[in-house]
This record gives sequence, structure tokens and C-alpha cells, in this order.
Amino acid sequence: MNQDQYDEIYGAADEGFTHAITQADWAKLLGGVHVKLGDAGATSLRNVNVNASAGKSFITTIYHTAYPRDPAAVETFTWIKKDGAVKLYGYHVQSNALTGN
Repeated sequence: MNQDQYDEIYGAADEGFTHAITQADWAKLLGGVHVKLGDAGATSLRNVNVNASAGKSFITTIYHTAYPRDPAAVETFTWIKKDGAVKLYGYHVQSNALTGN
């Protein structure tokens, strides 16, 4: 994200992700996060959850990420592992600097 590689992230994501959000909306979302929070800094892995089913697994990772405008942001990444590959399936960021609270 710090290098504005939104299209590259989108292009490498799973089809479940790309069906949920357009490439333009993804770039707008990450661009907005980047403008409001600044460059992502140090991260700390807080939790990992794995949910496996026939032929695929979902891996959810939760990080505390330090941004210049919010040192306590929480980022949640959902990954899907299928056919031997792990790809981005979902992303969520929680920050008071984004909501104005």
C-alpha cells in the first residue's frame, strides 16, 4: 500500500475478492486509507484463525498497524488457500482516524 500498488494487489487477489469489489473501488478505498492514515508502519500480529473445508482453507490474520495518524489501527486480512496457492480474499481496516471518532 505504501507504494500505491493497488492494481497489483487487486490483480493477485482471489476471484472471490475481485467479484466483491471493482478494481476502481479497491484503488479508491486503499487510496483513501493511505491519504487519511499515512504510510503503514510497524505491525504486530495479534491473531490467526484457520477454517478448513473440502479443498480450501480460509486464513484470517489480524494486525495492529501503526500509522502516522493512528498508531493503533487494526487491519484484518482474509486469505484463501486453494489449489496450493494463497490469495487475498478480504480486507478490513478499523481506525478512529477514518471514522472521525
